[in-house]
Amino acid sequence: MALGKNFFDELKKRCELNEKQILILKSLRNSDLTAKKISAKSKIPLGRLYDYINELLSYGLIEKKGKKPCFYSIDNIDEKIRNFMKSKFEKVLTDEVAVLSMLNGNEIKDSIEITKTKEEFTYVQLRMLSSCKKMYTFSRFGSMPLMIYPSKWEDFLKLRKAVSKVRPTLAHSSYEMSIMVTKAYIDAHKSGKRLIAVMCKETFDFHIALARKHFGEEFVQNMIEDLKQKIKNYHLEIYLLNEHIPMQLFMNEDTVYLSMVHEGATFGAVIHSKDVRDMYIAMYEGMIDRSIPIDKYIKGLLKN
Repeated sequence: MALGKNFFDELKKRCELNEKQILILKSLRNSDLTAKKISAKSKIPLGRLYDYINELLSYGLIEKKGKKPCFYSIDNIDEKIRNFMKSKFEKVLTDEVAVLSMLNGNEIKDSIEITKTKEEFTYVQLRMLSSCKKMYTFSRFGSMPLMIYPSKWEDFLKLRKAVSKVRPTLAHSSYEMSIMVTKAYIDAHKSGKRLIAVMCKETFDFHIALARKHFGEEFVQNMIEDLKQKIKNYHLEIYLLNEHIPMQLFMNEDTVYLSMVHEGATFGAVIHSKDVRDMYIAMYEGMIDRSIPIDKYIKGLLKN
């Protein structure tokens, strides 16, 4: 990742890091250093330096290498920033769910929220993911679940950029945010949460054809093999429906989120109601009965 001129200023502002932490990160920008050399470059007294270093280590923004004298590094800073932002975001979600649970006496009362931006779309989706044991999703016509994208981030971004050139994306305001959401889903799968998705078969075929057109057959075969591994490793449940799905939908134990995009604008309704959720679950189960499990479908796409 090429660090721009204002990178550290933005990092300080967006990530709420203090001046001393930023000075340490700037010192490590071009090379790995010992604490003594960091102190000399940053002008932070060695006696105080370790407090800030230990904070940055706990955030995962730097790493320690070797034995005494240890060297400190910010290798793979883009990955470190993504993980740091994700952990901060998840803490906010966890705190919000805990507070709302206490306010409502452990029961969420029926209510409706309106969302109007991609940022709100992302926040609601991750909030529901954070608080659920099981989540169901419909992907609207033209939209593909992020978990189907390649696991290798370079290939993820290549395909995501190709997709964004041919259709508006409902989800997430940046490629970095898309990666963060994908990581959240992977972590949810690893933690044992059951996540079930239904998408349009025509949409899946479109994305495979798009990948083949722009990046070739080898890219497609690697993408399918990668998806096979994710289905196996994370117990993915994805179904292909030969019908048109007009909106994005998420459901957990007590919430339904309906979201649409029109002329580039994202808007939706978050419905906190177990009765409404049960109604949509019945519809969802009927769709699964009419669908093809994606693991069976992709067998026909693999070349021997």
